[in-house]
Amino acid sequence: MQRVSVANPHEGESMSFDKCQTERTDRDLIMIDELKASIKNFEAAKNTFSSDGLYLSLLDIVLFESIKTEIGNFRTGTFPMSQRIYPKGAKFTRIRKLDFIDHNFTYGDFWEPPKKYINEGRLNKKSEQLLYMTEGELMSPMKEVGIKISDKFIIMFYEARCDITLTEIGWNIIESNSHSEIGLLIKNFIDRIFSRKGSDAYLLSELVAKKINTSKAHGWCYPSIARDSGINVCLNVENKNYIELFGVQCCEMLENGKFITKAVCDVSDKESIVSITDPEQVKIAIEAMFNKFTETIDSAHLENYDTTVKYQLIEV
Repeated sequence: MQRVSVANPHEGESMSFDKCQTERTDRDLIMIDELKASIKNFEAAKNTFSSDGLYLSLLDIVLFESIKTEIGNFRTGTFPMSQRIYPKGAKFTRIRKLDFIDHNFTYGDFWEPPKKYINEGRLNKKSEQLLYMTEGELMSPMKEVGIKISDKFIIMFYEARCDITLTEIGWNIIESNSHSEIGLLIKNFIDRIFSRKGSDAYLLSELVAKKINTSKAHGWCYPSIARDSGINVCLNVENKNYIELFGVQCCEMLENGKFITKAVCDVSDKESIVSITDPEQVKIAIEAMFNKFTETIDSAHLENYDTTVKYQLIEV
């Protein structure tokens, strides 16, 4: 059994998985060429498909090595899928832009938005509630939201209450000489599709995440489109009890990428959110908040988050 090094999307480290060394036959080479041609044809025609047609065309690629049963047209296929486990205490951030700073917040204001305000997103349909966050930093969510000079916004800080398992999507596995080169071609195709920029790519990315790259996980994590080093996290709302809100800042963006905190919110009582505006109390609260935020981030970067690669079964 030989070990294959595979690029780990977090912090540039490497991960590995087992593979059986096999020589590629003429049939293998033909199948690889056919798969590459199918991917090229999909790329050329994807804008002409209906939603159902798009999904079926994606499945034709994902199930390229599928097995048809003797009864009906039931098919199965596999491709590599990786998961990341965030340990208890891992920190996440979220930013929400405001028209103005209103100190009459409710606890629900710091979680997923109401359905009526939700447009299509990277992983959600219109009006579908998911909780989008970022792993342990502020620059990526600021760019994702599009914070500009003089904008008002709130920063929300969350902590994992227990281990959280997320499906990784959007990172290519760059090593191609595994026991299934076709599997890696399919995986990398799926990740390229998911990571495209622009709202017109959302239908594809949502299909990839929900219909194809599925698993028994609490949500997904994927590279930020707005900032190369950023890692976004998305939880199904039924799993939001796995995280805890521990701080909120009300801010205004200044020049040179700096911002000022106008107030902090005491979220210890969910029924009565208190806005603190006294400058000295705000300063003390921010210091305590960032001490809690950075101490776990520092230790987590030393230990590295656990990333595993396994094969996912698709059945249709």
